[in-house]
Amino acid sequence: MNTTMSRIEQDQQVLSVKKTMNYDQFQTMPGNRKIHEGHLSRLIRSFSKHHFISPIIVNENRQVIDGQHRLLASMRTEKPVYYIVIAGYNTEAMQVLNTNSTVWNKYDYLNHYCEMGVAPYLEMREFMEEYPDFTLTSAQAILSGVSGDTADLKRKYFQEGNFQIKDINLAIENANKIIQFKDFYSGFSRTVFVRTMLSLFKNSNYIQSEMIHKLSLAPTKLVHCTSVNQYLLLLEEIYNYRLRNKVNLRYATT
Repeated sequence: MNTTMSRIEQDQQVLSVKKTMNYDQFQTMPGNRKIHEGHLSRLIRSFSKHHFISPIIVNENRQVIDGQHRLLASMRTEKPVYYIVIAGYNTEAMQVLNTNSTVWNKYDYLNHYCEMGVAPYLEMREFMEEYPDFTLTSAQAILSGVSGDTADLKRKYFQEGNFQIKDINLAIENANKIIQFKDFYSGFSRTVFVRTMLSLFKNSNYIQSEMIHKLSLAPTKLVHCTSVNQYLLLLEEIYNYRLRNKVNLRYATT
């Protein structure tokens, strides 16, 4: 038998693509990421010129697993929606499909797990509302106690819903200490600076009031650095200003 014909004969129809203008039948899947207005606007402009067939995926309850932006763009441009129904697809399938098509950022994962009621993520969102100066990555470092240049912020760990808060009271204490630098340094909330300070807080030689005092004497000395080690060298120099007995802040002592 001809090999090409054999391959053609093996093809089977597994799923059918349906078409509709009945947008109201579709539902939002709980825990799906928030709509990105920029992405939606680009799709609307594209759909207005060319509306290519790009089916969304829904489950048997018409909950959108993949394609919520395409659905909204079709609605806004009054174009038909092409869709595929796959029974049994749930939030896990939604997360995998969305991650593989358009990369979720950490805020998407935070919102997703908050909607799903995962406690550490809810605490993280509350923490970030209390301390809006910190980025999500900085907040993650503070809450998880991550410090140093080589520390792994465990992106996949966060994505998979396994983020844990080491000590919320210590995190709040450290956040308040870092905020004391705000009057002296515009980059106080940079992730690399935050991780530097978390390292310093573990050093028994370090006294926060002494550092703040020295910064008040030389407020322009603290500048952006590219690594924790560079920050530690600079902070050590500032800290030892006018000190007779110099203190080593580059190596943690507990």
